[in-house]
Amino acid sequence: MTANILALISEPMTSITDFMLSAVAFYIFFSINKIESKKRSVINWSKFFLFLGFSTFFGGIAHAISDRQDNLIYDLVWLFMQLSSGLSVFYAQSAAFRSEIRNRKTQRILHKVSLIQLMINQISRFGI
Repeated sequence: MTANILALISEPMTSITDFMLSAVAFYIFFSINKIESKKRSVINWSKFFLFLGFSTFFGGIAHAISDRQDNLIYDLVWLFMQLSSGLSVFYAQSAAFRSEIRNRKTQRILHKVSLIQLMINQISRFGI
């Protein structure tokens, strides 16, 4: 029975790895949220793990059904994975800038560069 189910999954090891990473990311997200901190870097790290969790979860689904790429469900799952991935990178950058760079002007400049990156990333996902 298990072998039959695994035969339906296009890339079982990649999917399992994605789901494991997703579980760890969500666990870290919920753990960070238990910390009562209003520091922007902590909030940004929390959002990074949240969107990493979503990205790898959707990635696991996409890899599971990758042999059936010519359908709307696959396209939507792949899109959500890509959008979540872009957001996770943005929040990781923001958290790193807030926690490691002390100069406010440099933080603002890098934040603007990250926003431009994010906008280009998200728009490009729609093939525009």
